[in-house]
Amino acid sequence: KENGKKIKRFEKITDMLLWRDYFRFMLKKYPNVFFKSNGFKKEKPSNQIDDQLFEKWKSGNTDNEFVNQSMQMLEKTGYLPYYARVIVASYYIQEYNLPWLKAAHWFEQNILDYSPATNYGNWSHIANVGTSDKDNTPVDWQKLITTHYPKGIQLPEVNFVQIN
Repeated sequence: KENGKKIKRFEKITDMLLWRDYFRFMLKKYPNVFFKSNGFKKEKPSNQIDDQLFEKWKSGNTDNEFVNQSMQMLEKTGYLPYYARVIVASYYIQEYNLPWLKAAHWFEQNILDYSPATNYGNWSHIANVGTSDKDNTPVDWQKLITTHYPKGIQLPEVNFVQIN
């Protein structure tokens, strides 16, 4: 049983590394497309701007407690686990229907482990305008919460050591 968990973990890490490389290569191949609201699609997604909704989302004041906790974690730590990123992005796209580039740009400014290719690649797929039609499918963000965070997301305890 323990060996099975290790294999799944290894496969998950391998999958994440492959996606990271895929996004890097796609960014090199199509540098300008990654930063356009319609991405690889002909039709443009929503460009409706609602600053109040955007502010609610980024400050963690939405109608969903998990999204709120995740956004507050991001604000406090500069970090958000992968599936939490997918959940808050999917919530933003599906529930608010706001321009994905604005949120991707906000992530760019706030995530410590920021990578342009991965950030914009993931956001474009969640917004259904990414490089792969097969992977441009809406994510059931509520199911992801249940599957990956049944106890909610926990803000890690950080103990700072004072250096004299």
